[in-house]
Amino acid sequence: MGCTQAKAATGVDSAELASTSNTTARTTSTNLSAVSSGTPRVVGRRIRRSKTPRSDASTAKPESTASTIRDDTSIFLQTLSAYFDCRKQLKAEADRIDAKGKLRTLRVSANVRQYVHKRHKSSANTSGSLSISRQQHDIQGQPVKNVQDLLDAAAFATPHFKRFLNKLVDGVEDVRRSQVLIAPAKQAARINEKAVNDYSEREPGPAESWVYDVTRASLICTSARQMRRVAKWLHQNSQIVVAKNRFKNPTISGYRDILFVVKIYVPAKDKLHSYFDHMCELQIHHKRIWGLNHKLESHKHYEFFRAYFRGNDEESVGKRLEDLEAINAKGRLDESVLEQVLESYDGWRMRRLARLFYEHLPEYELALMLLYQARDLAIIEDGDDHIHVAAIQNNIGYVLGQRKEDYDAALEHYLLALRIIERHGGIVHPETASAYSNIGNTLNQRGRGEYLSAFLHHERALIIRRHVLGKKHADTASSYASIGNVLHSVNNLKGSMKNHRLALKIRLSVLGRRHPCTASSFHSIGTLLHSQKKTQDALDHHQQALEIRIEVLGQRHPETASSYYNIGELFLLLQTDNEHESLANQNKALDFHKLALEIRQAVLGNDHPYTQESILSVETLQARHSQFAHEQAQLA
Repeated sequence: MGCTQAKAATGVDSAELASTSNTTARTTSTNLSAVSSGTPRVVGRRIRRSKTPRSDASTAKPESTASTIRDDTSIFLQTLSAYFDCRKQLKAEADRIDAKGKLRTLRVSANVRQYVHKRHKSSANTSGSLSISRQQHDIQGQPVKNVQDLLDAAAFATPHFKRFLNKLVDGVEDVRRSQVLIAPAKQAARINEKAVNDYSEREPGPAESWVYDVTRASLICTSARQMRRVAKWLHQNSQIVVAKNRFKNPTISGYRDILFVVKIYVPAKDKLHSYFDHMCELQIHHKRIWGLNHKLESHKHYEFFRAYFRGNDEESVGKRLEDLEAINAKGRLDESVLEQVLESYDGWRMRRLARLFYEHLPEYELALMLLYQARDLAIIEDGDDHIHVAAIQNNIGYVLGQRKEDYDAALEHYLLALRIIERHGGIVHPETASAYSNIGNTLNQRGRGEYLSAFLHHERALIIRRHVLGKKHADTASSYASIGNVLHSVNNLKGSMKNHRLALKIRLSVLGRRHPCTASSFHSIGTLLHSQKKTQDALDHHQQALEIRIEVLGQRHPETASSYYNIGELFLLLQTDNEHESLANQNKALDFHKLALEIRQAVLGNDHPYTQESILSVETLQARHSQFAHEQAQLA
């Protein structure tokens, strides 16, 4: 749940990990039989892995949330208000354009021939099996195996898609080539994220083979009549895989268009095949709605709420909208806005709202209320040994871990989840690796005395991930980063650097540069370089992390503030014999610390330790600046 990044060096004696201070690459070549020997014990001062879980971990709930629930989470509530205002304006514009309802009632449908996989009866189950003819294929005509296969096929198919679009323009009255906008190929990180989030349960796999919007274009129509003509031409002259009338069923941001996924036949590079199939997305927009959408910046609302609305079933999305409407109408967050959710007996609904609370606000007490209720429902429906219960226990462990005083409770929930996952998925399974990783992260956060156990858990997760997922996978990179964090905690800077550089290399390859986890790797390496007093190199890495975070996470984000803070600290170290250069660096340091403070005050509040840290830095630098100015005045 998020990316790991290097912690500040703690000064702990590195002898604690002397036996594991060599590179992890040698360790991970160990035969996988080492993994199947059983679950490692959590060796700490207070918690040990026992044969039976403590009863309070599976049943405990917060005694009261009244004293800890915040009255207002301003950023979230402002975004929520703007989100509903955006939906309202887009609906009003659509009603003006389509006053007679001809677009809302326009029938669009897929017309591609179905070939159902012999193992499955259904060819239209969005969460299960689909026709194998609808999978994306590589340039040899076989279903793509990974993101790179898909990107290679997209590059080869793009010229053919452009020729198809030219035929469309020539075939529809009054449509001009200037109305067609061809987007760049979707980035690897977004393909990977979409595959994992939306298509991981589809069969046959892999999930990447169901991502259709890598090759994509938009056609901006000047009238509703022109939109209908384009839709008619597509039905008559193309193989439509997916068709959505989003005037009838708008997107989560309230946007209206007509979406088609068309199958393009591309001559295959391999001589053994005559062609391969590539699915391309074509969105048919109305010019006025297109313009209003850009003015309202609805894409920001989509990014903010995208994880919350994951899944496309209309009934579920409707319920989640009702929950947000209740919060928006109330204008604040408290237990009363959760009553209808808690009484719904809909565990998935509770988990999604909880995720919104602990990832975006954070409102941990509200999230825990929802997660405990969701877990109890899952136990009643499926029993306490079901994989769904394990997933919720993991969520609870994560939220408890965010509250620094609850590391012990977080470990208990993670251990409960691990036991269930091992029984269902086995020792060598991605979910088992994730459970080990969660435990390792929490042990490392607990601090001195836990580092060896944390290292062993992360090492075991890495061995499994390299075996099951491969060396070039985002989760494998996360394991390297986590091991790097533990080694940094015991001041093994050389071993930490090697693991963080491995993580960065994989993330650049798999996720791309424009990704929060890639930024975290730059941040971690910058922190290590700072510890080694390599100031300029550290500054370069933190500046790269900042650039990515501003672009991906936005200006008002705690991680962006962290980058500003670290850059400010590094400018203080860039002292030279030139008095004017040193003063200029101090001024830059003050500017960056002020930016960090502004964000932290707005997002975290004045009482947060990070905000207090920034306040102290700004006050110290301002005092130093005033003293220097006073000295200069006396000299004059």
